[in-house]
Amino acid sequence: MVHRVVLVVLLVSNASVARAERPADPLLRLVPPDAGVTLAVEDLRGQAHTFLDSPVASALSRLPAARQWALSPDFQRLEGARREIEGALHANIATLRDDLLGDALVLAMTMPAGQPPDAARGLLLLRPRDPALLDRAIAAVNESDRPMLRALVSRTWKGTSYQCRRFLAGAKPDEWYALLDNGRFFAWSNSEDFIRGVIDRHHDGASHPNLLGLTTFQRLREGLPARAVASLFLEARTFERLVREDPRARGPDQERIARALLGSLQAVEYTGLALEWRDGPILHVRQEMAVERVPGSWRTWASREGTTAGPLRQVPPSAIALIAGHLHLPPVMDALRVLMPASDWSRLELLAEAVRGTVTDSRTFLASLGPGGVAYIEAPEPKAADWPWVLATELRAKNGEGDPELARNVEGIMRSALALQGLQMGNGQVPARLVEKEVAGGKVTTLSTPDAPAFAVRADRAVLGSSPSAVGRFLEASPNPVPADFERHRTVYFAGTESFAYVDLDRLRGAIGEHREDVERWLATRQVKPKDLDEALQLLSLFRFGFATAQMGPELRWTHHSIGMISP
Repeated sequence: MVHRVVLVVLLVSNASVARAERPADPLLRLVPPDAGVTLAVEDLRGQAHTFLDSPVASALSRLPAARQWALSPDFQRLEGARREIEGALHANIATLRDDLLGDALVLAMTMPAGQPPDAARGLLLLRPRDPALLDRAIAAVNESDRPMLRALVSRTWKGTSYQCRRFLAGAKPDEWYALLDNGRFFAWSNSEDFIRGVIDRHHDGASHPNLLGLTTFQRLREGLPARAVASLFLEARTFERLVREDPRARGPDQERIARALLGSLQAVEYTGLALEWRDGPILHVRQEMAVERVPGSWRTWASREGTTAGPLRQVPPSAIALIAGHLHLPPVMDALRVLMPASDWSRLELLAEAVRGTVTDSRTFLASLGPGGVAYIEAPEPKAADWPWVLATELRAKNGEGDPELARNVEGIMRSALALQGLQMGNGQVPARLVEKEVAGGKVTTLSTPDAPAFAVRADRAVLGSSPSAVGRFLEASPNPVPADFERHRTVYFAGTESFAYVDLDRLRGAIGEHREDVERWLATRQVKPKDLDEALQLLSLFRFGFATAQMGPELRWTHHSIGMISP
């Protein structure tokens, strides 16, 4: 009986391991551990059929832009190339996709130290389902390159043969490829050492380190969705070199952004991007961090307790797009200081001095805002041009309760800022003045001029809006569960996320349609043509809602962002 129990346990354990194995894992075990950029494409066969059978794919083919592309010369040239490939290999393009690339494909690149980016060494790995089709593909490539080929040489490394494609001088660099396990694995590279390394790791992986064996890489891969069709992995130091050694000339703005990017990479070990299809495309971006190099203020943000549920439940049903965030503003201001031009930052500091009032420690003050904050927009009224918006944040003292002194400080700062705007909004002789209104049992402060912003401050909350009525709708909304559609979508597609953006695309398109002239007039100031708006609306019509998320692990050990367009 004991032996049977042990056998069952072993079988279950082995089954769990097998389920955890992803299609590209055997190929990633053949990649050298110093690969700086790695792309993995997995289950392209199944993923392609899932997409092509979806309503989104069907609707996409009917869009005017898609029909125009089908009539373009570029598409016709692409179709001609497809027919040539199919004729040479005696297989249609779907068969080539499914039987050559359908299981897994990996592309890897390393940048030798001290060498320019164009000296990078590359590696292509495949798991073809049909080795005979692969043989025909190799023969067809060799035949098409025959005018440039000087020789096709067979070599051996540790008992395994591989091929060298020697080219004429000045034609192109030599290439090497190998077929392993009777064609179950295919490897190609522009480096003979790479091919020999693949053979070494294939025959004796325990003695030769590989990319999948790196702990940081494993954590990153496990943190990305298992059903991703494509995953891109960037080793931080390699990415840092690409930014630092970019030969293109950079202006002041680009140079400032490059410096900020290099600074942000100091604490990053690996970055991963993954694209999955779940009723629509979802792009994930995840970073594994070196905690000891993460600034303390960012670690504090990642470890801050609390949720965004409070202000989120005050959002009125009229909202068509919202952002909920887990706030910690000091590190955000540090990042803005690096990104903003010095002149703009100086003006911001001057404004901060003008409205500071009784607040003497700006970082302590900023840290007291949150942890929950929310922003949203509503559709305009039928004859109105402006889209109402609201920003709201919780005000929390260290004990987690409302702080009347903090609320007074916030109110003083907002009154000062609004008064400064009133000086600019006046008619040149009589400046706008502050006025107060009673809404929902609270005081709303605004300016005497039309279309002026407004704010309200309570013991535990501060609200800023585009108008007194917008602020009033937030104050009057009783804390109730958020709309059913939003809560259902959040549960399915980004459950457990405290910081996110969400837009109801159906309602957004409807609002744009009702206020088309105003939208076109606003877009014209940004050099956006009505045709561009039409194409964007046609593309958005394929989806019901969109979202973006941001998550941070404890002490900022990792970050995870996602953005998706969904048609459930």
